[in-house]
Amino acid sequence: MLQSTQIRRCDALPPDKSPFEIAAGLNHLPGLVFLDTSSADEPEGSPAGRIAIIAADPAQILTGNIHDPKSRDLLKNVLSSNRITGFDYGFPLGGLVGGIEYDGEFTFGEYRHMLVYDYTANRWVETGDLSSQFQTGDKISGGQRHLEFCDSVNKENFCRNVETAIE
Repeated sequence: MLQSTQIRRCDALPPDKSPFEIAAGLNHLPGLVFLDTSSADEPEGSPAGRIAIIAADPAQILTGNIHDPKSRDLLKNVLSSNRITGFDYGFPLGGLVGGIEYDGEFTFGEYRHMLVYDYTANRWVETGDLSSQFQTGDKISGGQRHLEFCDSVNKENFCRNVETAIE
């Protein structure tokens, strides 16, 4: 989380667009990340706590290996230099988003611009200025990357994959 982060309700986005459609309208931005905790099998608005996070335009990209002490220190330093105290909104106000490979290699972007959609409250909140860069219809430009999402891993398969990775 970031020291200079200001969170505000975001009413600038079209209310008839889903989080997926909002992410598609931001695909021209570098480093676009779309994380969604909802499931296609759940009725809209339930259960509580479901959110979608859209982040883009990372301040920096961090790479290294989690087994290397210098790489771990790099991550710790970035996290500690950006830590804020105060109210916990229950979702990120910015931070590191990325992944770690099985061999320990990692790539994380440091994101300061995020849109967070609360499915229960049916509203967007924002840190940074992503909403001002949303494009619709004919305006959508950039790499024209095709985003396709599906629920493909159930709990049983996920747990089996984790067990395999541990072995």
